[in-house]
Amino acid sequence: MTGRAAPVGPGVLLCFLVGLPAGLDVELIGRLLGIEIALFALLPFLLLRRRLRFEGPMRTLIILALLWCLAQFISDIINQSSIENMARGVARAVMTAVLLSAFFLLIKHSFLNAFAAFVGLGVGLILGGYFNPLIYVEADPWKFAYGTGATMLMIAVATLLWDLRWRGSAIMLCLLLCGLNLLLGFRSMGGITFVAALLLALSMLLGRRSRRLSLMRVATLCGVLVLGGAGVIELYAQAAERGILGEHEQEKFLMQVGERGVLLSGRREALVSLQAIMDRPLFGHGSWATNEDYAIQFWGLLGVDVDNIPPDADDLIPTHSYLFGAWVEGGVFAAFFWMYVLVLIGRAAMIVVYNSGLIDPITAFVLPSLGWAIFFSPYGFVDRPTSTFGIVVAVMVLHWHGRVRTQEPPLRPTTSPSAA
Repeated sequence: MTGRAAPVGPGVLLCFLVGLPAGLDVELIGRLLGIEIALFALLPFLLLRRRLRFEGPMRTLIILALLWCLAQFISDIINQSSIENMARGVARAVMTAVLLSAFFLLIKHSFLNAFAAFVGLGVGLILGGYFNPLIYVEADPWKFAYGTGATMLMIAVATLLWDLRWRGSAIMLCLLLCGLNLLLGFRSMGGITFVAALLLALSMLLGRRSRRLSLMRVATLCGVLVLGGAGVIELYAQAAERGILGEHEQEKFLMQVGERGVLLSGRREALVSLQAIMDRPLFGHGSWATNEDYAIQFWGLLGVDVDNIPPDADDLIPTHSYLFGAWVEGGVFAAFFWMYVLVLIGRAAMIVVYNSGLIDPITAFVLPSLGWAIFFSPYGFVDRPTSTFGIVVAVMVLHWHGRVRTQEPPLRPTTSPSAA
């Protein structure tokens, strides 16, 4: 990702700098990150000097983000949400559109710019973990403070190795990151880095073959990724259950994992979210919706009786997914945005596997990371910059794939950092 035949100019430095306040936040309309404020301030200047048109997937994304905003507003009116919650819900959708637009205009389909922004985000998350830690940091500092940023920086190192054509070393580094994160109890990050290594390996095997995608190839790739992910989950389960990963991880495994398995046992919110969606699929329940029945149902899944629910527990409808969260709060029209992003991720993943010129460790990392988050992570303020960055990377892959298909110049005429 570092190498296109372009000089390192002020645009690259700007892409790096905007990522540095990614972990610092202020309280305005809800909580806003420093990077969001910076990109919001930059957007008018980027629009004035833009050399890119909002077309194709990016135009669709902006339209769907605005539809999400409208759907959330209508849902809040129907559900009589408070003015404060209404403002926060609408602001979340608007800020998503702002971040998408700003990242798109800032990166400009440049892999070098994307590399700089990715490194800046990684450094920013580490700085945020130190200067502005989340409330959960004491319980698990690797997962909630430093793990994501440190993993991103090592993925950037793997990208340099990949561009130097030390591709086996790059894949090995991704596998080492998988092992490190599993050892430190960051299960999702361990799985994501393993899938990244798998995508890179598959691209080395299949990327120089015909680029025409058949149903058989799609099915084969999906099967390999699912089996690979399942293998890592089973490996983790066996190691944690037997105490190989340490006593703390063994206790956490035995406490969290029940009859639903490793994947869903720590994310029981999904079961309650599905019920809330089925109850109001069209217009949702409103921004930051509360409902005592859903809250009691969630505590029941945790094995807590009604009489033992903590008195200070809130009644927010539990969601632990970008997709389900948008659907629960804003209805199906709000969820269309994330449904479309899933389609983009799938298309981009198929393209990079069968076109080795369009993949590197950063691309292989952000695609499964974003896919995982859409299903299994809450869309909090901390996740907005990294998620919108990942969407822009997927759009960039589709852009360059279109250029290659129309016989325009190749994507990566030079790949070494020095050549950049």
